Amino acid sequence: MVVLLVVVMLIAGATPLRPGHAQQDDPKGNLDALQQEMTARAREETALDAAARALHKELDGLRGEMIAAATAAQAREEELSVLEAQVQALNTQLERKKAALLSQRGRLAAVLGSLQRIALAPSGALIAMPGRPVDTLRGAILLRAAIPAIEDEARILRGELDILARLGTDIAVRRQEIAGVAADLGRARDRLETLFARKRALLEETEGQRKAASAQVARLAERAQTLRDLLRKLEARAAMVPPLRKPPQPGAEGSPSQGAISAPGSTPAALPAARLTRPAGLREFAEAKGQVVLPARGKTAGRFGETTDFGVTRKGIVILTRPDAQVIAPFDGQVVFAGPFRGYGQILIIEHGGGYHTLVAGLARVDAIVGQWVLAGEPVGLMGNLDAEQTELYVELRRGGQPVDPSPWFAQRG
Repeated sequence: MVVLLVVVMLIAGATPLRPGHAQQDDPKGNLDALQQEMTARAREETALDAAARALHKELDGLRGEMIAAATAAQAREEELSVLEAQVQALNTQLERKKAALLSQRGRLAAVLGSLQRIALAPSGALIAMPGRPVDTLRGAILLRAAIPAIEDEARILRGELDILARLGTDIAVRRQEIAGVAADLGRARDRLETLFARKRALLEETEGQRKAASAQVARLAERAQTLRDLLRKLEARAAMVPPLRKPPQPGAEGSPSQGAISAPGSTPAALPAARLTRPAGLREFAEAKGQVVLPARGKTAGRFGETTDFGVTRKGIVILTRPDAQVIAPFDGQVVFAGPFRGYGQILIIEHGGGYHTLVAGLARVDAIVGQWVLAGEPVGLMGNLDAEQTELYVELRRGGQPVDPSPWFAQRG
């Protein structure tokens, strides 16, 4: 080809080609440049795949640490609730004992007065007392008969006072335990915050994808009139989303195949969204009846199917939690909604597959994002602290958009 071009130019009497112009129009040179660009792109993609593997591995490690830290925080919360209930019960007993003793002040004063008189005037001293012998004898007989009753009363009084002392000691011990557990809870929460900060730093690579997904879900929420409508729209959106890229496989660091080489002029390969990568080993929700964990520790106050004070049938359950309680994912799945929705406040919807969704509402802070995959026990938010003794977490389970009783699905706690 090059020879043919030279012959044509010589025949036409053209002047010799300038070196730069020849290099620009040289097909062989263009082919070499193309091959070099393809090789560079291949190296770039290999490096990005390696970075994605490292990021994915670190996120998996963080997920395990966060589940452990959230479990520790919830255990400390539950322990605090038990200790505080014990202190409250002890305080109630203490107040009742005090009230009972106060109500018997007259009788106790008489008992104490009698004991003082006996101590000051023992029975042997009655002989020296003035008066007729028969009166002295009668007084001694009466005193001897009264002493056992007085001693019984004194013994009862000592027992009551001992109980008061023990109650006071028990309360002091429990309060010390509360202080220790509260410190442990603070450390667990600090650990979680550190892990969240690290996770946020790792996920900054995919901030653009996160914002795009969140914006799309927010638009769906604006158009949805009911929760069922929202779930239907979310399911329709999920059906339109193309399959996510699988996580890079170990050992794939060698030279990529010819088909993997980017075409010249195309957009350079981007680091895969590690948080959108489906974790391995996700369980099937349909087979997990009795294995789903409650999102928060606390007392179940409202049950599925009950009629509320407003005359509405309850579609989920209500858990009374501590202020600032840790909220976790009840089961493996993907976050499809996170944010405010109509009368539900801040809510989180997790899709588990098979048409199952769980909804968690009443959170003050949501620590999950749309598209994020979560495992059971992974922290996803916190309850509020409005200077109240308890806060309410609302939990729904839906299948095909219809609410179902979640109680049989939750694991029984001992």
